[in-house]
Amino acid sequence: MSMAICEVCHEVFHRTGGVKNYPYVPRICSKECFVRLLEQRIPEGYTKVPKSYTESMVRWDKRDLEMRSNYERGIASWLRDNNITFFYEPYLFYVGRYRGYVPDFFLPYSNSFIEVKGKWEGNAFSKFKEFRHTFNHCIYLIDKDFMSRIHCVARKEFVW
Repeated sequence: MSMAICEVCHEVFHRTGGVKNYPYVPRICSKECFVRLLEQRIPEGYTKVPKSYTESMVRWDKRDLEMRSNYERGIASWLRDNNITFFYEPYLFYVGRYRGYVPDFFLPYSNSFIEVKGKWEGNAFSKFKEFRHTFNHCIYLIDKDFMSRIHCVARKEFVW
């Protein structure tokens, strides 16, 4: 366990969780601070998808598909309960050597993405890092420790 300073309120808090995730999980101390962070309108151009990538983005509608994990269902419920507009896996991006990467959630108001991870499988971590590097801080990584900080629980069901 280590100490961290919240990016929103600048309070010191205890941070636990996987060392691998530390640089990527937002330094947020509470649910209120995470809502404030997601409600901030990010200035145009800061997290805008580069023009060269817009041709490689594919949008599809997945409302009829089930979310793959209890963590994703938990975050979806949390976003809905906090009146934050989101889309589930709306885009496919090609990163690196034409590897497909689909972030879990897109938040249109803040022009940002959320990736929810219980555990890393295969080359998912390298694709995540490559996407984050390419698109300049427009993705937040949510892990189990972060979910507990914002009072979000994993769920077996999510109703649109």
